[in-house]
Amino acid sequence: MHGDIKNVNYGNISAEGDVILGDVIIHLSEAAQYIDLQEKLSGLHDKSRRKEQQIATAYTKGATFLIDDLTSELESIKHEIVAVQQNIKDLKDAVIALAADFNNITINTERLRLARVYFKEGRYQEARAVFDSELELMSSELNALLSRKARLTEESVEIDAKLESKANEYMVLAELTILAFDNSSRYEQVENYLRLAISAKRTAAILFTYARFLRQQGKFDQSIIAYNNAIDEYQILNELNEGQANKELAATINSLGGLFEEIGDFTRAEETLLSSLKFCEEAASSDDADALVNLATTLSNIGTLQNRLSKLHEAEGYFSRAHAIHRRLPTVATEKFRLQLAKSNAHFASLLFKTGNYPDAKLYLSNAINLCNAEAPKNPRVYPFLATLLRDIGNIYLQTGEFQHAIESYEESINIFSQLAADNPSAFLRDFARVLAAVAHAYSVIENFVLATELYRNAITIFRKLIQQERKIYLPDLALALGNYGDHLRYKGDYQEGLQESITSFEYWEELYKNRDPAYQENISIFAASLSLAYQSVGNKPQSIYYAEFCLREAVPIGDYSEGARKSISIANEILQNWNRSQS
Repeated sequence: MHGDIKNVNYGNISAEGDVILGDVIIHLSEAAQYIDLQEKLSGLHDKSRRKEQQIATAYTKGATFLIDDLTSELESIKHEIVAVQQNIKDLKDAVIALAADFNNITINTERLRLARVYFKEGRYQEARAVFDSELELMSSELNALLSRKARLTEESVEIDAKLESKANEYMVLAELTILAFDNSSRYEQVENYLRLAISAKRTAAILFTYARFLRQQGKFDQSIIAYNNAIDEYQILNELNEGQANKELAATINSLGGLFEEIGDFTRAEETLLSSLKFCEEAASSDDADALVNLATTLSNIGTLQNRLSKLHEAEGYFSRAHAIHRRLPTVATEKFRLQLAKSNAHFASLLFKTGNYPDAKLYLSNAINLCNAEAPKNPRVYPFLATLLRDIGNIYLQTGEFQHAIESYEESINIFSQLAADNPSAFLRDFARVLAAVAHAYSVIENFVLATELYRNAITIFRKLIQQERKIYLPDLALALGNYGDHLRYKGDYQEGLQESITSFEYWEELYKNRDPAYQENISIFAASLSLAYQSVGNKPQSIYYAEFCLREAVPIGDYSEGARKSISIANEILQNWNRSQS
């Protein structure tokens, strides 16, 4: 599991392959499953090198009739290498998460004790077998405990303790199930085990874990409910312990705010993120490094949202406060919180990009990428965020005319997201399609129209499938891809087809902007200018003028701080001038 989670200690992996979490050390490099994967990977690399030598020999000897088969075999081996590398990353990720769980829960049953012993020894299958072998008994125990709780209120304290133990067992089983790479239904099982854990004991930590998992699987409505339940539990803990759960409460509210932003509910995102700020500030009053970084992350998240809502002055204020906190952190803390610092740099880069300050945006994104590259070897959870950064810096390179750099960055991003999406499409297919559309735009700009067309169509096909699941959430992605695809078709001379795609795109933007949500004002002005150009290309003067004037009405109010709006204004004015000249 992964996610944009604050103030949760996941531990790290040392250069020797040890998982280190506080005083707990797990020798991952000695684990049988890890050794098997590494041996399999080594064997595949040897096999790949031998196949490459066979191809070279075939070329040397003129045996060209062998080349196609040998090349196909080599590609198959490379696909196997990618799959095993992803399994190794997932193994590291899951071991870190489970190490944190073992560190945070009470080990007070024989099953938990045995599972932890096997886990620390790297015997993950045996650890899972502890639960699998007694799954029916666990279910019977849980049902018996729940029935007993309902009947015997005088024993509630004892039963609650046992239910919490049972909840922890199911949570650990859920985490261990993530390691079962050959189990095609493991995500369904994880969800079921987490539900059973919650039925046993609705602890704030388990509810938060469940909410995070649901969000990763794209089950946003259910995730919102689980987040709110976790918030309720943390608030109860806060009242009982005089604010001692402020950090956890703030992190949970912050994650919920991020979810609202992800699904395009910007009003609730703003309300939620701002409400978390109070708890972050209270927790940071003691100058605890974790609390300070959490506060800075929250300020940066709010700044990013304000940027999306075109409230640039407010965004700058939040970013400035976040940077001031980062400057106070000692070097040791800076190394500990690389990922949080990388996100803060990336968020500020988004503001600079929007205002057209590409050199500084590139600098901040490069810093973020360097921080992620330093963190990635010991924290596989970094890779989805790193892939996003590579896509974003590709967008900057595209704007500055550095086309080869742009394509290289996009392809690195595609490589990461394709592996992630292959294993967990519900979590990463959207990101994969986004970067496909981005690199398609780059190839269109350098006039590789055939490849650009293929990539655009692949991205659009994915987005069309996704909007069947959640229209409001994925519609902006489809609208953006269709609009850029329409421009691409027009660039290569397919004016009528390009016009139709531009019309469809604009209709989607109108649907999103029907309540005049400021988050979409820049987009609708950009694609109004694009639609005006499309009508101009087919000689439809009335419609071209209409959309040029529409663009100016929406773009002029935000032109002072939006580079996209400024470019749209320039395009719309030029279109109107051209029509005026043609009339005279």
